[in-house]
Amino acid sequence: MTTHAFAFYRMPYQTAVHVVRQMGTTGADTDARRLLEGGSGFVIAPFAVSDACPLLLIRPNDEMMLMPEGADDVLRPWCDEAIGCSVATGCAGERMTRDDYHRVFTCFHGQVCSGALEKIVLARQEVVPSSDRHPVALFLQACQLYHRMFIALSYTPQSGLWLTATPELLLERDSQAWHTVALAGTIRYEEGETPRWSEKNIGEQRIVADYVARLLHEYSDEVEQSEPQTVRAGHLIHLRTDFHFTLSDPSSVNSLVRALHPTPAVCGLPKDEALRLISNEEPFDRRYYSGYAGPWQLQTGSHLFVALRCMTREHGGWRLFAGGGIVPGSEEESEWQETEDKLLTMRRLLYVQQ
Repeated sequence: MTTHAFAFYRMPYQTAVHVVRQMGTTGADTDARRLLEGGSGFVIAPFAVSDACPLLLIRPNDEMMLMPEGADDVLRPWCDEAIGCSVATGCAGERMTRDDYHRVFTCFHGQVCSGALEKIVLARQEVVPSSDRHPVALFLQACQLYHRMFIALSYTPQSGLWLTATPELLLERDSQAWHTVALAGTIRYEEGETPRWSEKNIGEQRIVADYVARLLHEYSDEVEQSEPQTVRAGHLIHLRTDFHFTLSDPSSVNSLVRALHPTPAVCGLPKDEALRLISNEEPFDRRYYSGYAGPWQLQTGSHLFVALRCMTREHGGWRLFAGGGIVPGSEEESEWQETEDKLLTMRRLLYVQQ
């Protein structure tokens, strides 16, 4: 198995592709603090940290920036060796059938309707047969299609090969301040139409925003919170609230990352109860789906993004992931369709022709 690791990424609303590569063993730990305190590199974090899925940090031997027009010839050789080594680590269990989804939805919805949970996120996955398109071509296509999203193609021997296109920021540093968002609520984008947000979507987003606001006030005396706004992510739109803040104790940033993740947008509330239910009932391991990733104290700064729309390469093709938040007003068929809409973000990369 190869021992090198890499991450190719493009920041939202930018054009340049950034590259980090590490030769040798990738930093891995089950404690975010030990990797993030004083460290720099490209972070790859799972949904739930474990010995099998540790937090990873690619500490680059070199960094570079490329323009998309010439990126393919440079990136493809670095990726080719990883393709044959990412199969076993990319496997996340069997596919989730419609019957599986019905069973777990019924369980989760019953818990929120009873008041045991305020919200919980149900994830699903599907396997798409092998595509003739090279992972680097998929990455560059995602950069072209999804200008508003954070795009990353990463590989380590521990995690395997993952492609992510996500609209959700977990945490970033903006000058002397910090920035995070509460993102929830999903409907399809229709050109020229005014979005009509249901009470279910508005309420779901409010749950997430209220949680983030309460959490940030434990770390900061200066928190600026925006009104919810509609933002586009490919063929979907979401509701987003922005938070800008300073930390009362600058050394508490690692504690804040641990407190923010997993956010209610990918897990639920109360967090510990939602995590236990997800672990017990979802019939697969999310691994690095709904974790977070991004540059940390690199030339591009510190920017961590929630891995919402992503897929991992394995035997037989690609395994795609998507999820949706369940609250008392949720309806099973609508939630299933929402995951179908979200899976389309990755599906269209596999089928689109240049």
